[in-house]
Amino acid sequence: MTGRSRRPALVTPESPMPLRPASTPAERDSGGVLAGVVVAVLILAVVAVGAFYYFGGDANVDVKIKKPQVTVTSDATPGN
Repeated sequence: MTGRSRRPALVTPESPMPLRPASTPAERDSGGVLAGVVVAVLILAVVAVGAFYYFGGDANVDVKIKKPQVTVTSDATPGN
């Protein structure tokens, strides 16, 4: 070094920084409560589906999809 004085690596401010006010418990736990509700609903859905099949549930769904009656022609006028 050529006569320069060394500066400290950490420069602290002259006045202390203002502290944040403490957040209320409702502000801190709002995300945790919502996540807990989502997990509870998912668990309930899985248990309901499992109980449905465990107790012999049969998804007796006979859906018949009727295809539309469409006639394709090369005529210029439709319906002839």
